[in-house]
Amino acid sequence: LPVGASHVDVDLGYERNRRREFEEDGATDIALGLLSRTYTADVRLHHVPLGKVGGIVGASWSRNEFEKFGQETLIPNNEYSGLGLYAFEQAELGRFSLSAGARYDYRRLDVQDDADIGTVAQRRTYNSVTGNLGILYRAAEPVAVVLNLGRGFRAPTAFDLFSNGVHEGTVRFERGDSTLRNETSINADLALRIQTRSLTGEVGAFANYINNFIFPDPSGVFDAESGFQIFDIGQGDARLTGFEAALEYHGTPWLHLRGTADYTRGQNRTTDTPLPFIPPFRATYGVRFEGGSGGRLRSSYVSVGGESNAKQTRVDPEDFAPDGYTLVNLGAGGSLAVGSGTVGVDLQLRNAFARRYASFLSRYKTYAFDPGRNFIVRLTTEF
Repeated sequence: LPVGASHVDVDLGYERNRRREFEEDGATDIALGLLSRTYTADVRLHHVPLGKVGGIVGASWSRNEFEKFGQETLIPNNEYSGLGLYAFEQAELGRFSLSAGARYDYRRLDVQDDADIGTVAQRRTYNSVTGNLGILYRAAEPVAVVLNLGRGFRAPTAFDLFSNGVHEGTVRFERGDSTLRNETSINADLALRIQTRSLTGEVGAFANYINNFIFPDPSGVFDAESGFQIFDIGQGDARLTGFEAALEYHGTPWLHLRGTADYTRGQNRTTDTPLPFIPPFRATYGVRFEGGSGGRLRSSYVSVGGESNAKQTRVDPEDFAPDGYTLVNLGAGGSLAVGSGTVGVDLQLRNAFARRYASFLSRYKTYAFDPGRNFIVRLTTEF
């Protein structure tokens, strides 16, 4: 929407999520039912430049209504509302690009009585001010250095605070903590970027110090009725450090290479133990051959790629780390001229060699493997 020389973007959303979980195949009685309705609104004003500074100011609102049904209870019925006010500005100053942002958030959680899990009707409110500062310095073509500093915030959810029961969808018994406080964090990342006509690369390191970090903690104790391990929602000070790297090379019009790598190290600073559910080292790679156009066939390609995941060696004593694995993915496709338009055809073969594996982050890693060979056909067209 134009507003003078500025303009406004408005996004509205609605989502209904109804889940039914059953204890076994063929069961007709719902063990655990979860129904949520989410409403969202976001309004952003892109203002006219003020000298060398341009940016946006905005407001975002959300509301989540949660209802439970079925034989079991995991969390009480609740309503969760949030309002955020924010601004983000950028400026170009010679070799420097500067950016800064600030945001205020307010959260409100209204919980209903629930005798099954022992909660009483109550209201919780949370608020915080967060922000970020970014600096990009163009040292010399084609090299740039990027530094970002920020402060983050997360309020505990109803699941974090009040869950007390079997969650079939995550294959565990979850037990919340009603005394949880806000998460707050200070984070920094530093990266080196290179960009030429044929080569794009970036390598960077990050550090994130989180106070009152909220996480599911495997207890090593199993619920007698379900047989699932009990996970207590814990809280402690944490540190996340690691690196990320990405590289793309387009040496010729028909040859394209790409690769990425990332690693995160998570440490509970309160207990001096590894954090649970931190991914291990991961690398992805691929090569793509692109053909020319001839006859009705246009923009044809063939690709070969994969990903390798190491075994996580920094684990909680009550957690389980599957072996590392490598997956191979194949692809081919192109566009076909049909009448006055085109039809895109993409064929993908994921996990081409049907490797049996389980991701360390999988909720089902102690019970089932991740998907095997998967063949995907996608057709697209333009009108």
